[in-house]
Amino acid sequence: MAQIRAASRRSSTASLSSVLRKLAIVIVGCMVVIVRVSSPESVELNVNDPERVQRQQQIQQNHQKPVSTTRQLEMQKPPLSPNLESAIAKPITEPSNSKASEKSDEESDEEESESDEEEDEGERKSETEPPVATPTDPPTGGPTTSSSAETTATAQASRTSCQRHCPKRINRIFFHNKPAGLLDRELTYHVMSNLAGYLCALVEIPPPSVSLQAVHNHNKMVDTELRWIDFFNMTFVDDGTSSLLEANDNPKFPADVYWGSSGTYKQADYPGWKIVVTSKKDNMTEHYQELQEFSFQQSPDAETGFIWEIHKPYFKSELRKSDTLPELPEDLQAMLGSSYSPSMQPFLRWSPSNVTGCNYVDDDQYRMSPTQLEPIREAIRARVRSLAPSNTSVFGFFHIRRGDGTKSCNTTLPVLKEFFDCSIAGTEQTGKHITFLLGSDEHDDEYRQAVMDLSKDVPHISMLDADKIVDSTMQEMAENGQMPKRYMNNYHQFEFLKTLGMDRKFDFASVHLIRRRNVDCQECTNLLKTYPEAWS
Repeated sequence: MAQIRAASRRSSTASLSSVLRKLAIVIVGCMVVIVRVSSPESVELNVNDPERVQRQQQIQQNHQKPVSTTRQLEMQKPPLSPNLESAIAKPITEPSNSKASEKSDEESDEEESESDEEEDEGERKSETEPPVATPTDPPTGGPTTSSSAETTATAQASRTSCQRHCPKRINRIFFHNKPAGLLDRELTYHVMSNLAGYLCALVEIPPPSVSLQAVHNHNKMVDTELRWIDFFNMTFVDDGTSSLLEANDNPKFPADVYWGSSGTYKQADYPGWKIVVTSKKDNMTEHYQELQEFSFQQSPDAETGFIWEIHKPYFKSELRKSDTLPELPEDLQAMLGSSYSPSMQPFLRWSPSNVTGCNYVDDDQYRMSPTQLEPIREAIRARVRSLAPSNTSVFGFFHIRRGDGTKSCNTTLPVLKEFFDCSIAGTEQTGKHITFLLGSDEHDDEYRQAVMDLSKDVPHISMLDADKIVDSTMQEMAENGQMPKRYMNNYHQFEFLKTLGMDRKFDFASVHLIRRRNVDCQECTNLLKTYPEAWS
């Protein structure tokens, strides 16, 4: 027994020694990994990771603007009449009575309620995040390597050379659901246009007077003469033609179309056409798969095609929520050969949160903006420059969402003052004068006045009422015949407010303070650290 116990102790000791040796090896290995991760070379490799570079390229491609255009716009200063002294915070001669103050955020209420708010919030947030380093500039942590540059070029090429080429676009996609806000319509029509590009179709849509919600326009529908080209362009990348058809131009389209009805297109009016209706209860992905197969089997000289009538909110659809799109059946792929590739499938999200998919529609914000709107945008920019102190070198946009936004983001005046003071801390050391432009859906004049007064005792900061400037400039131009009177609506006012910084795709404002909903409700936005390029 003694011998057995001794042997057992020796065996236990040997096992323990073996475990300790293995543990030592693991610890040493971890230390090596830590050292490697901490080294500059490892950080550089991590920063230039192809997946991250591809994501950065995606963001850059979606939001890039030609530099030459920016410089030309900033150089232009067309003469404008009367000053808006009451819009200046230093001094403020009277409270702001802005009609345009109703537009800046009220409009987006419907955009986020009509869409799936929780899921879509992150996608919309990409429009308000600080700029991401572009692949053409050295990323933070090291210079761009040839490998990352090649990855960037590949990612860009994959988004611009992947399109399916259609001999003609005979098919139709009709989208119409509950009226919503302008941004909701723009995002949805952009997705529908990408879908149409892939399925060799065009997107037919009801006029703005039917599709835009009245509640954001003083409870009135917009002018019936307004067309979508009055708000935005949407064109295919490959040939520059419009992806949208105004339903009013179709003599077969019913004049009394209602968003809740289905079967808008009658088979009797379209003999030989395949008509598919996606109601709120239907699975949109299944209909996509069906029409994808139909489209790839169409004859190039076909005189009839499909009409896909969609009444389901896209942001709540199965197609929007799916990570991958269904491919063609293998036998059909084999028959098509090089005429089909899964890489042709469309990019069906506005945000680069999903980096897969082919882009069929030009998403450059400046080319999307109709040329007839640019004189109005520039008049508003010029008005702001004329009202700002002459020593202004940095413009900022201060976006405060009230209304339903107060449920998820505290915008009471004491909290707002702490946020403002913390955010601007240290900016006096830059030697630059900052003029903030206030945009808010707040109607209370005393509240707006108090917000404007936040800059009263800060020598290097001024504040202008962006809502009032936009509203008064538009009224003046409409009265002088410089702008169509049909543009006098809250939707256009909201669109022009983007020019000053509500939308970061327009780079008039170089710094941003935002208090809206929980995704943009930080306790402090350190302007020095968040926007270093503004102080150089």
